[in-house]
Amino acid sequence: MSLIPSEVPFSARVTASEMRSMCCRSDHEGVSSVCALFNTAVCRKSVSVIDSFNRTFGIIARELSAVNELRNIAGSVPRERRLQDWLSTTNAPHGRVAYAPPGAGGSIFGGALLAQSLQVASLGVDDKQRPHSLQMSFLRAGDITQPVLYGRVVLNETKRFSTIRVAANQNGRLIATSTASFHSPESSPEHAAEAATRWAKPGSGTDAVGGALPPIGSFMRNSFELHAAEPTDSQRLGQGAPVGIWMRASTLVDQPAIRHASALAWASDFAMTHVADLEHQHLAGPRFATSLNHSLWFHRPFAMTEWLLHEVESPVYRDALALSVGRFFDERGRMVASVAQESLLRRSAPNPFDR
Repeated sequence: MSLIPSEVPFSARVTASEMRSMCCRSDHEGVSSVCALFNTAVCRKSVSVIDSFNRTFGIIARELSAVNELRNIAGSVPRERRLQDWLSTTNAPHGRVAYAPPGAGGSIFGGALLAQSLQVASLGVDDKQRPHSLQMSFLRAGDITQPVLYGRVVLNETKRFSTIRVAANQNGRLIATSTASFHSPESSPEHAAEAATRWAKPGSGTDAVGGALPPIGSFMRNSFELHAAEPTDSQRLGQGAPVGIWMRASTLVDQPAIRHASALAWASDFAMTHVADLEHQHLAGPRFATSLNHSLWFHRPFAMTEWLLHEVESPVYRDALALSVGRFFDERGRMVASVAQESLLRRSAPNPFDR
């Protein structure tokens, strides 16, 4: 869509780069340079448009400069960092927040976007309010070699609730958008479901590298302790049965509650798509999988420094779309969070940056 009014005729052709060059000058220079290309009788009608160009390209230039600086920082940072380091923010222009994302295979791990978006959403929220829900749509694959800029918009604020929208951008493209809601606790009756399977306590299971769980990248291994949970009920073994994972992040000692919630958001993406493919691993051929959307609900306070059980299963997979659902329990059997994720799971191996 053209930003020049339709009634302004061109007296000469101008390229986008020439327009950008002129509009990035000072106001008077930019306006007079562009006015020379248009019919002077209607040029005055274009002054506000030129001013808008000037402001827009000025903002872009400043942000590109900041992104280049952040890219240099990201490139010099060792990938083997602690979890809380990845949840620390870097200030960026115009109220945005930047992170240098970890990942594998060139793409940003979806859990990293979830955790960092929740962290950004919490900025400025009343300390009495806790996150109770997070929904994210993954729009494009993120590149781990580039920093991510997060923009934050307050959708609603009341005495009890705050609703925040966060947009994750990379190289000027929106890669994910999320909505997080925060709530001040209130007294009420309560109930909660129990785990569908009886699982052996953590420490009695095997390392999560083996068995039905996916391989663990170096970041997950360095940030979380992960163990495959062993069911004590043999009837729950077999096709379609839930998979259990014991996890904790012992490095989060003395960290605020929002860091623990963000860490759970990070870990909630682990194995979700893999579990959806378990019943079909006997099929030969390449696979392509990516998360499309992810929802997480927090039910009660918890600490990621203590063991949590993630019980996850996939109730349906059709038309290359797979749904995985999971629940998190503490060692006392109390449900602390629930998760659902829809994934694109193809029996092919296209370019990971192309859906």
